[in-house]
Amino acid sequence: MKKINKIDGYIDRVEKCVPEIIRSIHISMPKEIMGLKLTISQVLTLVALGYKKLCKMSDLAKAVSTKMSAMTGIIDGLIREGLVERERSDDDRRIVLVRLTQKGRRIVRRLQEHRKKNICSIIEYLDKSQRESIIVGFEKMIAAFSVRAEEIERSNHR
Repeated sequence: MKKINKIDGYIDRVEKCVPEIIRSIHISMPKEIMGLKLTISQVLTLVALGYKKLCKMSDLAKAVSTKMSAMTGIIDGLIREGLVERERSDDDRRIVLVRLTQKGRRIVRRLQEHRKKNICSIIEYLDKSQRESIIVGFEKMIAAFSVRAEEIERSNHR
């Protein structure tokens, strides 16, 4: 019984931390970049595209954890702003590919610079042992979330 209470305590602490982390990330996001007002979904999509040269819409939706229908709307908005371009695969016309435009790459570089500056200010706030503990903790949480996500996907495909 004591072990369950301790786990409940950890759950409560995590549940209190997550919304604060999300809120802090949202507040630290630039409201406007190079004269553009982008939504969080658009920023996440641009950043995900920044790691790839050319990306299938389905892979992009998965990377950003959104549905294809929502991703279509996000990409439509980014195309209107001249940040991404869409094309069909030469091999399979059903496959839709997207890539950053030159303007989109500039925006992603600015986002990355802004993110690095924010992370730096947070890391500077912590001492060396706290930095290492938090980073190791993040890495372990990511690994745990990945395992859990794979379990959920497998159970959904049964």
